[in-house]
Amino acid sequence: MRLNGDSLFAAGVFAIFSFGTYQAMIMKDPKGGPADVGAAFFPFWVCVFIQILTVIIFIQSLRNNDKSGPYEVSAARRFFLLTGILLLLFGYIFVMDSIGFIISSILFLVSVHQLLILFETGKLSPLKGFAFSVLFFSSVSILLYFMFNTVFRLALP
Repeated sequence: MRLNGDSLFAAGVFAIFSFGTYQAMIMKDPKGGPADVGAAFFPFWVCVFIQILTVIIFIQSLRNNDKSGPYEVSAARRFFLLTGILLLLFGYIFVMDSIGFIISSILFLVSVHQLLILFETGKLSPLKGFAFSVLFFSSVSILLYFMFNTVFRLALP
């Protein structure tokens, strides 16, 4: 077994979020009041969740290293995907205050999904698949808004 780009990337992301977990643990006054979970609750668990996912990715990349996939992805295509996702992320951050969390999240998630489909297949999804993704990501955005606004009591744009 030898390390490939995916396993090195997973190890790097794991290291970054390990630092985030540590920072959430040593945060000053992380405890909230009787009805408040505190400022460190959500960042800590997000970092732990991402650490678990990166361990899974690391193990899968080591296991699949010996198997050749259906095609090799060129560095230019990976750069295209990374650039597209970063541009969409910056756009999401830029428009969130003006159009709100729910609408901007729906647009961001549907756009990233379409970008991933374009990256994988070379074409956008058909209208039926697009409509399903809009419905699915609308539900996800509304659920996230409810969770943050009601359960965690965090104000969202």
